[in-house]
Amino acid sequence: MKLFQKIALAITLPIISISAFHLYESNFSIKINDEVIKKRLENKSAQIRNLLDKYRLLTTTLTNILANTQEIPDAIQIGDNDLLFNKSKILSEFEVDYVSFINNKNIIIAKGNDEFGFGKTIV
Repeated sequence: MKLFQKIALAITLPIISISAFHLYESNFSIKINDEVIKKRLENKSAQIRNLLDKYRLLTTTLTNILANTQEIPDAIQIGDNDLLFNKSKILSEFEVDYVSFINNKNIIIAKGNDEFGFGKTIV
């Protein structure tokens, strides 16, 4: 073997070895990162599912409360904004941020976030 071939071989073999090792290490790191990302996504998905289940249960509970009381329809019918405003405060305990009670003529009878926000017409 000529001197040039020996030098080329001495340079090329370490470069190929280092490149192969680097390629293997990069592939291994990518697999580990993929697993970590997959676990994070699974955890976030579970958190979102739990939160949605919580809100679904809350909505069901609230619907049952509203459907089984005659006070609210009666108050809407007679325009009792004080009673409806107070009922909206109870609903805020269920994490409801905004409540409006509107009659069949599209007039706001009571707003949960504004005690004096009644009398306006919804277009």
